[in-house]
Order: sequence, then structure tokens, then C-alpha cells
Amino acid sequence: EKATGHIVDNCNQSLRSKLDKSLGKLFPVLEKCVAVNIPNWQPFEDRVEALII
Repeated sequence: EKATGHIVDNCNQSLRSKLDKSLGKLFPVLEKCVAVNIPNWQPFEDRVEALII
């Protein structure tokens, strides 16, 4: 039981870091595009973090 949980945690962590890296590259590009096209744009990451918390 404990071992399985540990494996899942490890998988989640490596998935998260991979996701964070790709999102880190993607966000600035998206931000720029959206900021140019939508006035009064609120940074996307702020909204995502608000959703996650």
C-alpha cells in the first residue's frame, strides 16, 4: 500500500516538472499573443493558480 503511494507520488512529481517545463515555455508565448489581442488581460498564470489553490 505504502510502496504504491510512493511510486504514484514519484510519477506525479516527474509529470509535474515536465508539465511545468513545457508550460513555462508555452505561457510567455500565449501571454504575449493574448495581451496583444485582448485589452485588460489578466495574466493567465494568476488565474490558473487561483483555480488550483
